[in-house]
Amino acid sequence: GYEISVRKSNEQRRDKRGRLRRTYGKRVCLNVSSETVRKKLFDLGVLEMANRNGKEIWKPKCKSGLIFNDDLEILDQYNSEVRGFRNYYRIANNASFASSFGYIMQYSMFKTFATKYRTSMSKMISRLRINKDFGVRFTDKKGKTKTRLFYNDGFARKPMQKTAAVDVIPNTVRYSSKTS
Repeated sequence: GYEISVRKSNEQRRDKRGRLRRTYGKRVCLNVSSETVRKKLFDLGVLEMANRNGKEIWKPKCKSGLIFNDDLEILDQYNSEVRGFRNYYRIANNASFASSFGYIMQYSMFKTFATKYRTSMSKMISRLRINKDFGVRFTDKKGKTKTRLFYNDGFARKPMQKTAAVDVIPNTVRYSSKTS
């Protein structure tokens, strides 16, 4: 799902000592393509394409199979799909490009709720708004009112690890029963 390329750049930046260095060239880049995002959205059934003046426009679509589910189940379904996509593509150099995926998923969720309650999308947005986020309020088994929010952790790139300590076998002391 990644596009792999090698940068060809002569741009310069200053190092710690203030010297100009060409540090951007010959680095391997992992990128997320718009085709990958579009294909995933089509597979999830939340995207429809429209053509206006020869331009391709992405429009969110209602997931009609979810309208008979509980509000919390609908929100959890969307959250798990967004989180899964985000976790898979978080090491890409253009990981923030995946924010368009989050935008389409969020408005698809709004359309699904609007279809379920047979109201307009703007009314559903105002109903689901909790401060600056969107979510569903529910009561748990103990009678407490709780809130679960739509995914809002962003789509920024995850920094690479400096060490490869994941493959290191830990130092263990081996004991033997022999005495010498």
